[in-house]
Amino acid sequence: MKSNKITAKPRAVTLGCLAAQLLGHTRTATHTLTARYVSTAFPTFNAQELSNAIGELLDKELLTQKGSDDKATYSLTDYGRSGRVSVA
Repeated sequence: MKSNKITAKPRAVTLGCLAAQLLGHTRTATHTLTARYVSTAFPTFNAQELSNAIGELLDKELLTQKGSDDKATYSLTDYGRSGRVSVA
């Protein structure tokens, strides 16, 4: 007899638009990102906007940071690589 138990999918992490774009760009990149690379990849956004987007990804544990803010490198976590994301 089959169980009628419903398995819930993990809820999607809700991100701001720029953070979602940054995450999507990071998922297609094959290397870790640096602050300089992010600023050249998204030239229309200022440093504060990019910092906030990166901070959002770090807070939601989709990215990890190595090093200080000036010379930091960012890498995807396992969930950041394959998790569900919703844009707010």
